[in-house]
Amino acid sequence: MTQDGFLAKVYDLSGADRVEAYYDAWSDSYDAELTEHGYATPARCATALQATETPGDALILDFGCGTGVSGYAFSQAGFTRLHGCDLSRAMLAKAAEKQIYERLWQSEPGVAPDGSYDVIAAVGVISPGAAPPETLGLLLSALKPGGRMVMSFNDHALEDPGYVGALEAALAQGVRILHEEYGPHISRIGLNSRVYVLET
Repeated sequence: MTQDGFLAKVYDLSGADRVEAYYDAWSDSYDAELTEHGYATPARCATALQATETPGDALILDFGCGTGVSGYAFSQAGFTRLHGCDLSRAMLAKAAEKQIYERLWQSEPGVAPDGSYDVIAAVGVISPGAAPPETLGLLLSALKPGGRMVMSFNDHALEDPGYVGALEAALAQGVRILHEEYGPHISRIGLNSRVYVLET
């Protein structure tokens, strides 16, 4: 890769196969690069979920878990029951090394998780270069009744009518916002995100 690392081009990706291959190649340096660049959203999402008084033993699916950076943030915040899934097998192997997930598996594009989860987390996942806008509705439909989703839209998603429209459609169908705040996503590149906790 260039001296700018993988992060420089990640938001230009399109297509599940290309995303999977890119993250496979990134897996060895992902944690170090994101730490170096000040990746703040995982901790912000974990804090947001705490703020809604979500029980620590809620069963959480870390959707698009990558190497487990977000799962680690949830575990540090006191959440004890974590499952994770991701398109990238190489990323999942790194997540397994952290020993924080009860279960890990490789996800398939456009396929919803089963409906057993109290919470689905999509931390930095639903955005250009990663998952398309319709992923939001797919995940919300997979929650238990009254279930919660903690997620983020980075600035790229917030500027894209497709992503904003997906959230507006969910709200029109009765999904509620329990928590919403805007702040740093990846500070070194000046990218921010809006963190939400939604309830079905």
